Amino acid sequence: MKNSFKKAWKFYLILLSILTVTFWVYMIYDDWIFVEKYGITLEDIWSWFRWYLGYCFIGFSIYYWILTTIGILIYHKIKTKKNWL
Repeated sequence: MKNSFKKAWKFYLILLSILTVTFWVYMIYDDWIFVEKYGITLEDIWSWFRWYLGYCFIGFSIYYWILTTIGILIYHKIKTKKNWL
Protein backbone atom coordinates (compact mmCIF):
# COMPACT_ATOMS: atom_id res chain seq x y z
CA MET A 1 0.00 0.00 0.00
CA LYS A 2 2.95 2.28 0.66
CA ASN A 3 4.01 2.13 -3.00
CA SER A 4 0.50 3.09 -4.10
CA PHE A 5 0.60 6.22 -1.98
CA LYS A 6 4.06 7.08 -3.33
CA LYS A 7 2.72 6.83 -6.89
CA ALA A 8 -0.33 8.86 -5.90
CA TRP A 9 1.94 11.52 -4.38
CA LYS A 10 3.97 11.83 -7.59
CA PHE A 11 0.80 12.01 -9.68
CA TYR A 12 -0.61 14.62 -7.27
CA LEU A 13 2.44 16.83 -7.68
CA ILE A 14 2.21 16.63 -11.46
CA LEU A 15 -1.51 17.44 -11.47
CA LEU A 16 -1.06 20.27 -8.97
CA SER A 17 1.71 21.78 -11.10
CA ILE A 18 -0.45 21.66 -14.21
CA LEU A 19 -3.42 23.10 -12.32
CA THR A 20 -1.29 25.89 -10.84
CA VAL A 21 0.12 27.00 -14.19
CA THR A 22 -3.31 26.81 -15.81
CA PHE A 23 -4.92 28.78 -12.99
CA TRP A 24 -2.41 31.63 -13.08
CA VAL A 25 -2.45 31.91 -16.86
CA TYR A 26 -6.24 31.93 -16.88
CA MET A 27 -6.49 34.39 -13.98
CA ILE A 28 -4.22 36.89 -15.69
CA TYR A 29 -5.99 36.38 -19.03
CA ASP A 30 -9.44 36.74 -17.46
CA ASP A 31 -8.62 39.90 -15.49
CA TRP A 32 -6.36 41.53 -18.08
CA ILE A 33 -9.07 44.05 -19.03
CA PHE A 34 -9.22 45.25 -15.42
CA VAL A 35 -5.42 45.36 -15.18
CA GLU A 36 -5.22 47.59 -18.26
CA LYS A 37 -8.09 49.80 -17.14
CA TYR A 38 -7.35 50.18 -13.41
CA GLY A 39 -3.82 48.85 -12.99
CA ILE A 40 -2.78 46.14 -10.59
CA THR A 41 -2.18 46.51 -6.89
CA LEU A 42 -0.83 44.26 -4.20
CA GLU A 43 -4.39 43.78 -2.99
CA ASP A 44 -5.37 42.36 -6.40
CA ILE A 45 -2.47 39.90 -6.33
CA TRP A 46 -3.40 38.90 -2.78
CA SER A 47 -6.98 38.33 -3.94
CA TRP A 48 -5.76 36.06 -6.77
CA PHE A 49 -3.59 34.16 -4.31
CA ARG A 50 -6.53 33.60 -1.98
CA TRP A 51 -8.61 32.24 -4.87
CA TYR A 52 -5.73 29.97 -5.77
CA LEU A 53 -5.42 28.68 -2.21
CA GLY A 54 -9.15 28.23 -1.76
CA TYR A 55 -10.09 26.56 -4.99
CA CYS A 56 -6.99 25.09 -6.56
CA PHE A 57 -4.75 24.09 -3.70
CA ILE A 58 -7.05 23.27 -0.78
CA GLY A 59 -10.11 22.22 -2.78
CA PHE A 60 -8.18 20.08 -5.24
CA SER A 61 -6.08 18.54 -2.46
CA ILE A 62 -9.07 17.53 -0.35
CA TYR A 63 -10.97 15.95 -3.24
CA TYR A 64 -7.90 14.28 -4.71
CA TRP A 65 -6.73 12.67 -1.47
CA ILE A 66 -10.20 11.54 -0.39
CA LEU A 67 -10.88 9.86 -3.74
CA THR A 68 -7.35 8.46 -4.03
CA THR A 69 -7.35 7.03 -0.51
CA ILE A 70 -10.72 5.38 -1.04
CA GLY A 71 -9.54 3.97 -4.37
CA ILE A 72 -6.30 2.61 -2.92
CA LEU A 73 -8.07 1.05 0.07
CA ILE A 74 -10.70 -0.60 -2.13
CA TYR A 75 -8.04 -1.84 -4.55
CA HIS A 76 -5.92 -3.37 -1.77
CA LYS A 77 -8.98 -4.85 -0.08
CA ILE A 78 -9.93 -6.62 -3.34
CA LYS A 79 -6.32 -7.63 -4.00
CA THR A 80 -5.87 -9.17 -0.55
CA LYS A 81 -9.24 -10.87 -0.77
CA LYS A 82 -8.23 -12.59 -4.02
CA ASN A 83 -5.01 -13.85 -2.41
CA TRP A 84 -6.92 -14.99 0.66
CA LEU A 85 -9.35 -17.14 -1.33
